[in-house]
Amino acid sequence: MMSILPPTTPAFANALLNDTYATERGVQQAELQLTTGQAINQPSDNPPGTVEALQLQAAQARVNGYVSNASAGMGQLGQAQNALSSALSTLNQVMDTLEGASQAQDSSTGEQADAAQLRSLSSALLQIANTTYDGYAVFGGTSGVTSAFDSSGTYQGNTTIASVTVAAGTQLQTGVVGADVFGSTVAGSPGSSIFSVIDQAAADLAGGNLAGAQAAESAVSTYVTQANDAIATVGSLYDQFQQASDAANATLTTLATETSNVLDANVAQVDTTYQADQNSLQASMYAIANVVPESLLQYLP
Repeated sequence: MMSILPPTTPAFANALLNDTYATERGVQQAELQLTTGQAINQPSDNPPGTVEALQLQAAQARVNGYVSNASAGMGQLGQAQNALSSALSTLNQVMDTLEGASQAQDSSTGEQADAAQLRSLSSALLQIANTTYDGYAVFGGTSGVTSAFDSSGTYQGNTTIASVTVAAGTQLQTGVVGADVFGSTVAGSPGSSIFSVIDQAAADLAGGNLAGAQAAESAVSTYVTQANDAIATVGSLYDQFQQASDAANATLTTLATETSNVLDANVAQVDTTYQADQNSLQASMYAIANVVPESLLQYLP
């Protein structure tokens, strides 16, 4: 049978003091939560919750990395897409120039003008092929070169396409290899790159070799096809990066909500608890003043 302590016994006084101290700690904890807005202000407040919060924050850091990778990948692919579109436009101008020269049966003066136009287009195309992103050649593979092609049109990069992680176990390529689009000039092999094809056509026109220039149309059309294929590849990769970015951002939103549920204080609930503890503390202090012997008052906070 439970015994009820008389209100004047030392045991009752000690129990009352202990309850008062516990209530005061609750008031202080509630005050801190209301001040910081955090349910966990130190690990000891909620050890399991602290572990869960750390795990959620680690997951957020990983996913933030995926978002950053996706953003960089889309930036590089966007630059490549713009360059390839410009390259395709330039190649079409080359085709127009060659077809015009073939159909017009130009005079020597006209052939010289067409040859000059082709050389200008070849130079412009080389500049496009050397497009950079963040200081590095977009079409240089993983080589880290700043120019994918040298002045002769020889490829300076490698054939490895960079890739980045955009989700757990998922990597996406960030571009295409320049040599697969523009070729690479090889001495003595005029068709080895688009630059050598155009330069040879310009030389043929300048030398009056119209048949040679006409034959270049077929070679140029091959590079037009390669440029179109590269544009399609880059566009598809960009879409995949966009989807990965959207998924990662959605995951971040979910993780942020879960972290908030663990760390953030329910202000309304804490305030209610705070008010109740304040009332309890005041009642306890009143009881102590009337029950606890004077000799015990020195132990009060």
